[in-house]
Amino acid sequence: MNGSELDLSAVVERLETLNRKIYEISEFGMGASDAGTPSALQRTMELRNYRSEARALTYLLELAEQVNSQKALKTWQVILMGLSSAISLIGSAVAIWIAMQ
Repeated sequence: MNGSELDLSAVVERLETLNRKIYEISEFGMGASDAGTPSALQRTMELRNYRSEARALTYLLELAEQVNSQKALKTWQVILMGLSSAISLIGSAVAIWIAMQ
């Protein structure tokens, strides 16, 4: 990894932990016998919170991948920066020339 890339290993680990918790609650924590009990309600709330956090972290990872993939400047961007620099230098030179007249 070079210095310009983000280290998202902690985010990936948290996402894996959340997915594991979501699986465990979905598969083993929601029995039909305890439906309507406080513990079932608590597990439902935890499941909702875990899914919400997992969605947010997935979005963050996708956004980071897009940013990392768009690091290189495109040709038109380089040309545009060169033209704007040239125009500003010409404008400065003309302003200095006029000021010295």
